[in-house]
Amino acid sequence: MKISLSLFSKLFLTFSLLTSFSLISTGYVTNLNMAKTLNNKLDNETNTILNQNMKAVTLFVNDLDRMGSSISQSSSVSDFLKNKNEETYPSYFRKLDELIESIHAIRPENIGITIVSDNGFIYNFGYTILNRHVQFNQFQWIPPFNTYVNDTYLTPVHTRSYVAVNEEQSVFSFVRQISSTNLKDQGLLIIDFPTDVLTGLFDAQNSTAENSGFFVTDQNGVMAYPYRDPFFTAADLQTINDSSRIVKNDKFYKVIHKRDQATGWTIGAYFSEDQLYASINQFRKSTILTVIQTIFICLIASYFISRSIAGPIQKLKKLMKQFGSGDFNPYFEIRRKDEIGALGVGFNQMVKRIKELVQLVYEEQNEKRKAEVAALQSQINPHFLYNTLESINSLARKNKEPEISKMIVMLGKLLRMSISTYDDLVRIETELEYVRYYLEIHKFRLQRPIDYEIKIDAEIRELYTVKWILQPIIENAIIHGLDRKQHGGNIKITSWSDDDDIYIQITDQGVGVSYEKLQMMRYDLQHHADHLTKVERKVGLYNVQSRIQLHFGRNYGLYLDSVLNEGMKVTVKIPRRTSNGSL
Repeated sequence: MKISLSLFSKLFLTFSLLTSFSLISTGYVTNLNMAKTLNNKLDNETNTILNQNMKAVTLFVNDLDRMGSSISQSSSVSDFLKNKNEETYPSYFRKLDELIESIHAIRPENIGITIVSDNGFIYNFGYTILNRHVQFNQFQWIPPFNTYVNDTYLTPVHTRSYVAVNEEQSVFSFVRQISSTNLKDQGLLIIDFPTDVLTGLFDAQNSTAENSGFFVTDQNGVMAYPYRDPFFTAADLQTINDSSRIVKNDKFYKVIHKRDQATGWTIGAYFSEDQLYASINQFRKSTILTVIQTIFICLIASYFISRSIAGPIQKLKKLMKQFGSGDFNPYFEIRRKDEIGALGVGFNQMVKRIKELVQLVYEEQNEKRKAEVAALQSQINPHFLYNTLESINSLARKNKEPEISKMIVMLGKLLRMSISTYDDLVRIETELEYVRYYLEIHKFRLQRPIDYEIKIDAEIRELYTVKWILQPIIENAIIHGLDRKQHGGNIKITSWSDDDDIYIQITDQGVGVSYEKLQMMRYDLQHHADHLTKVERKVGLYNVQSRIQLHFGRNYGLYLDSVLNEGMKVTVKIPRRTSNGSL
C-alpha cells in the first residue's frame, strides 16, 4: 500500500532527517577528539602530582641522611660509643647536647633523638626517658641488624613506650647504625617524628578527601599519612586490582602507587573516577545536550514555517470552541494584516460585545436581587417589634400573668441587645448578660427544671471578646443535651486566665456524645468550620469557631470534651483584650 504524504509532511520529514544526521555526526567526532585530548592532559597532571610528592619524600629522607651522617661522624658520639664505664658516661651529655642542638635544626619537627651504644648506655635529647635501661633492640619496630646497616630506614608507625610523658603518641622513626672512629664500637641512632610531620610535607599541594588525595604506608601496610581518619584503610588498599582500581562506597577510584626503595614505604595517589573524568563527561553531556537542543530548535523552526498558514486558523477554531463552552475570555492575538488578521479582529470584537451584554444582564439581575432583599428587610421594623412586645406585656399584666410578662420583658431585652450594637467586640459581661436572659427564657420554655451557674471573675468580665459566641454554645447544650434527658439538668460557666489567654468553659449535664462522634466534631472544628458555616449554613459551634479564628487567628477557638450520657464541656480560648479597638 502506497503511503500518501502531504507536502507539509514531506518537507518536515526530509528537513528533520538531514539536520539530525549532520548534527549527530559532528557531535560524535568532536566528542572523540576532545575526550582523547582531556585524557592525555589528566594523565600528565596525575604523574606530575605524584612526582612532586616523591620529590618531597626524597628531600625529607635526604635531610634525615644529613642528620644521621653528621651525628655518626662526630667525635663526641664516637667517644660516647667507646665508653664502657657506667659512672662516667653522663659526662658526655654536654658535648652531645651541643652537637644535637645544632643538628636538630635540620628537621626541627622531630620530637626526640636517641643514641644507644652496644655497651648498654643511652643518650636522649628532646624528651624524658622512662628508664635508662630500656632494651631498644627488643622493640618489634626496630629491624634486624642487616636491614639498616648501610641504608636509610624508616620504621613502621609505633608508640613511644620508652618516654615518661605521652607514651601513647604515634610516631615513626629514622633508624641508622653508627660506629666509633675505630669501627670497634657500634651503636644505634633513633630520631622520632610525629605522624603529623607528613602532613606538612604533602598538605601544601595535595587534598586528602573523598574525591582525591595522597597516602603513604609503611613497610607493614599501616597508613602513615594521613594517619588520622584516612579515606582508605590498609585493608582497602589490599583490594586494588590489576587495572589499579579500587571500589569504596560504591564508587570507583584510580590508584597510582610506587614503593620507595630507600625507605621501604609506599607512596600513592588516588582519584575518584567521577572527578577524574568529570570534565570529559561534562563535555560529552554538553555536546549531547547541544546537539539535542539544536535538533529541537530546527524541528520547531520547520514546524512553524510549515504551519504558518494553517496555524492561525486552527488557533481561531480552538478559541471559538472555548468561547462556545462558556469561557468568555478568549482573545486572538493580531500579528498579521492579511485576511486571517481581519478575521481575528472580527472575532475579538464579537467576544467583547457579547461579554458587555452578559455583564449588563448580570448587573441588572444583581441590582434587582439587592432591591428585593432591602424591601424584605424594611418590612421588619425593630421599633414595631418593641412596641408589639410591650403591648403583649401590658396585656399579660392586665390578665395577671406575671410569668408571661416576665418572659416577654426578657425577650424584649434579648432582642434589643441583638441589634443595639455594631461593634465587632463586646465586653464579656455583655455576653454573660445576654446568656442570662436566654437561659431565663428557656427555664420557662422547658417542662423540666434547668439550673445554671456563672462563676466569672470581675477582672475577666471587663475584658472584650467577639460578640455572640456564648449563646450558640448554650443553645447547643440545651437542644442537643438537656432537652433529651428525662429530668432537669445544670449548665455551669466558669473561666480562668493563662498569661495573655482567657479560657471560658461551658459544662452541661446533658446526654453527651460518643467518642466517635466527638472525634468527628473535633476534626470538623479544626479543618472544616469555615466551609460548614458559609456553605452548609451551620450557625452553631462551627460558626463560633469560624468567627473566633477570623478575628484572633487559628491559635484560638473551641475545644470539646464529652462522655456519653454524662454531658459535654466546651472550652473557649480567646486572647486578652482590654478594649474593643481594631484587631
